[in-house]
Amino acid sequence: MEEINFWDLTYTALPITLSEFKAVWNSGGWVDLKWTTVSEIGSDKFLVERSKDGRKWETIGTESARGAQDIRMDYFLKDLTPYTGINYYRLKMFDLDGSFKYSPIAAVMVENEGMFAKLYPNPAPDFAMIDLEAGLTLEEISLYNLQGKLIKHQTFTEASQYRVELADIVQGEYFMEIVLSDKQIFTKKLILTGSRN
Repeated sequence: MEEINFWDLTYTALPITLSEFKAVWNSGGWVDLKWTTVSEIGSDKFLVERSKDGRKWETIGTESARGAQDIRMDYFLKDLTPYTGINYYRLKMFDLDGSFKYSPIAAVMVENEGMFAKLYPNPAPDFAMIDLEAGLTLEEISLYNLQGKLIKHQTFTEASQYRVELADIVQGEYFMEIVLSDKQIFTKKLILTGSRN
C-alpha cells in the first residue's frame, strides 16, 4: 500500500487556524487522519468528510473543538472502512455561531492487493506505458489530479503494450484509474516530471 499525502500548509478559517491536515494509509487496513490547529477561538467542532470522487461527500466522524487560544492542538481519527482506490478527505470546521469553513483536501490511495497492471516509467516524462498480465486487455484509463478533477481520458484497442501520451499535462502528482475489459479497476499514483531524463 502506498501512502499519499499532500496538503501541509497554514489555512485560516477564522476563528480556527489549521496548520496541518493529513491522510495516511496504515498497513493494518485503515486510514489515519491527523490535523493540527494553532488557534481555536470560538470554535465548536470538526466534521470529517470522505469522498471517492472529490464531489460527493459523506461524514465519517465528528470531533469537538477544544477552544484553545494560541496553543497547538492535535486531533486524530481512523477511517476503518476506506474505499479501494482513491479516498479524498476534508474537514468541515464549525464555529459557535454556526458558520463553517472547509479545509484543504487530503488524498490517499488504497490499492488492490492483487496487481495485474504495471505502470512505468514512474516518475514519467511525457508518456507512460501500461503492461498487463497475459490474457488481460485494457479498456480505458482516466487520469485525475489530487483534487479529483478528471485531466485525461483515453480508450484502447487490444494490444500487448499500451502507451498514454502526457506531453500536454503539467508536471505534478496524479492518480491513474486503469479499467480492464473484464471491468477490474486498479488505481495507481503517477508522478509526472514533464521532461525526459
